[in-house]
Amino acid sequence: MPGITFYGLRHSFVAIMVAAGCNVREVSEWAGHNSVAFTLTRYGGLFEDGTDAAIDRLDALLGKIRVPAIGLDVSFGEGV
Repeated sequence: MPGITFYGLRHSFVAIMVAAGCNVREVSEWAGHNSVAFTLTRYGGLFEDGTDAAIDRLDALLGKIRVPAIGLDVSFGEGV
């Protein structure tokens, strides 16, 4: 394929891994980078912020917490 370089293919592969939901450690290892820091420096813009997903996971976890010692239900409702 004329005009396509090795590094162009590598960058495309990394972009596909990120789009597929691979985490930065997996991408770094598959790309052969020496460190996750290098991967984030080079390709950090491809990764989603992750803040919303982290908040959703914490919300789901905290919504299930029950304090057994006193039977207190620590469910957080909407708007809290």
